[in-house]
Amino acid sequence: CYPDAKSEEEQVVVPVKESEKRSQRTPCCVPSNTL
Repeated sequence: CYPDAKSEEEQVVVPVKESEKRSQRTPCCVPSNTL
């Protein structure tokens, strides 16, 4: 989603945790997938 690491960590850390607990799936913006 975002090429920047700062923007990703802030906007990804939240949505990723919620999505992971719901369906344990990685959304479009993921720090693990991007790295």
